Amino acid sequence: MRIGRQKGQAIAEFAIVLPLLLMLGLGIVQISLMFVAKSVVEYAAFAAARAEVVGESPERAAEMVCSTIAGPSYTQGTGEPITVPGWGVLPRSESSSVKTSVEVLDASGDGNGEVTVEVTHLYELVVPVVSLIFRPVSEPAQPGQVPEGLFVSANNAPHMVLKSRYTRPVPWEKEIEGVRGHPVIPDL
Repeated sequence: MRIGRQKGQAIAEFAIVLPLLLMLGLGIVQISLMFVAKSVVEYAAFAAARAEVVGESPERAAEMVCSTIAGPSYTQGTGEPITVPGWGVLPRSESSSVKTSVEVLDASGDGNGEVTVEVTHLYELVVPVVSLIFRPVSEPAQPGQVPEGLFVSANNAPHMVLKSRYTRPVPWEKEIEGVRGHPVIPDL
């Protein structure tokens, strides 16, 4: 047996293992991005609840927060852009307004002292090879509808449905009721 016949063995083994290692690495990156996106959607639910408490639009608050994870696939002009004074139009805010929906489950004016909102965001799977794995299990979704499944396909791109619910107390009414001589709040 000659030693020279085993020269290409390491290259052949590397060629077999490389795609598996590449898929594993890209899968780890995509899962990490999913955890980041879940945290952003949880913060969007907080921002929407706070906006509802102070009388602002909870939808716009959640869309603004979710614009950082909205993803590249959307049709220009389908959503409503978010303009921040001094910054201009937020990148991907049109996509965020289409992919993010807010449902106020318990409004601040009902008198129970709490506000509850649920934010749903369609997070686009952006890692190229890994996103193709989820395409066959994705159900088609239309813009503006809240899908029920875990994976959906919107604009020919696979998306993961992320939901978060947040309940926030409404402290102002009960705290200032009947207060006299408060150092900050004037007498009523």
